[in-house]
Amino acid sequence: MSDELVSAREKKRQTEERARQHYEKITHEESEVSELRKELTSAQSRLGELQRQKSDLDRRMGDLQNSLDATDRSISSIQRGIENHRQSIASNHTEMERLNSEVQRLDHVIADLMRRR
Repeated sequence: MSDELVSAREKKRQTEERARQHYEKITHEESEVSELRKELTSAQSRLGELQRQKSDLDRRMGDLQNSLDATDRSISSIQRGIENHRQSIASNHTEMERLNSEVQRLDHVIADLMRRR
């Protein structure tokens, strides 16, 4: 019975040692989980901040796009105005040349009438 008692005590000691090793592993892994949770919390906080920054940048991009669109419309309007003025100038130039020709014709008529007098 003494050998059985020694054998039982040895098995108990080995089982307790394995249990202690598993406890140490669990404690170590729990510590690692705690650290990972801290990292996760920090990463989630950073993600939230980056999402806020992205929202702000998206809003600013929208504002800039609206400004660009308004500027494009303004430029188009100015270009149409310039083209209208060019056409008006061309039309006025043509009319001026016609009137100058008429003035020259009338000058000849006046000169002929003056000679006949």
